Amino acid sequence: METIIRRCRGFVNIVAENYDKSGLYYSVHRLDVSKHLFFPSTIHAHYNNTTGGGMIEERLQELPTPCIGIQPTLVESSKMKMAFFGLLSPSSSESRILCINEAGHSLLYDADERMNYKMPSLEGFKGPVSVSLSIAQAAGAKEEGIFGTTGCWRFPRVWYWQSLPPPPFVCRPGGGLISAYTMMEGGRTICLSSAADGVGSYFFETVRGEWSRAGDWVLPFTGRAQYVADLNLWLGFSLQYPHDLCATNLHALATNQQPPTTLLPAREWMATKMNLLNLGSGRFVIAKFCKVIRNIGESDMVEDAEDEFLVLTGMEIRPSSRSTDVPA
Repeated sequence: METIIRRCRGFVNIVAENYDKSGLYYSVHRLDVSKHLFFPSTIHAHYNNTTGGGMIEERLQELPTPCIGIQPTLVESSKMKMAFFGLLSPSSSESRILCINEAGHSLLYDADERMNYKMPSLEGFKGPVSVSLSIAQAAGAKEEGIFGTTGCWRFPRVWYWQSLPPPPFVCRPGGGLISAYTMMEGGRTICLSSAADGVGSYFFETVRGEWSRAGDWVLPFTGRAQYVADLNLWLGFSLQYPHDLCATNLHALATNQQPPTTLLPAREWMATKMNLLNLGSGRFVIAKFCKVIRNIGESDMVEDAEDEFLVLTGMEIRPSSRSTDVPA
């Protein structure tokens, strides 16, 4: 059984890339989800859906005041950027943000304490296509880890980086990129896939630090998928365009018993980047970077690349009384 996130997060951390006279810098903004992404109660949400309006919250016109600004370290390259921002332990804290630049320099910022903590430097940049997962070990919060592909790292009580073996196929010529990844068995196992021909899916056992081949099947998602214990389903964005939100049972997928179930089609804009945040208690935030589509014909589609924007959608899912595998 997977780890259940019972505590509901109150904030979403948004990292914005900015430019001024001093160059590139990043600002971190904390968005209160109860004010901007969710209705006060299920009754309010149901009323809005059935009446078509009247209780819609005021849309956010600009991001909240930033809690911190971070400028990448300038070393050999003047184009140095931050390679990674992520919550260190999302299951226990929504304020500890780990930041790493392309040189491997890292720091930990605690938004609640408004404090910066120096972290050990990573041995080089892990690449633009690496992925990461934060895992709280079954023994408790004394040991947590950030696991990344093209290299994995674990954080015990004393902070240090520990290299772990990369996925077997990424080291082979033409091995393919990672198309999807997720956690299973409460974080004891990481499952990842490549859509490249002949690669399939692999399991990584986080305790033993060993890879094994799962099979020829491929996760039906793009990017990270989230496990929802109350539904016994994995949620993520479909591997197929236009990357709708979908759900599937990975236990059945390994034996080709159940195809993914589409939950939320959304084709108004073309999404270029997507992220699904699990806030806990059945609440999620869908974050999509979109391009405006000016014309859609039967055979062509024209994009307006200059008009890009971020769309944040609050979503709450509750189990259906009809089935344990199909959300309401």
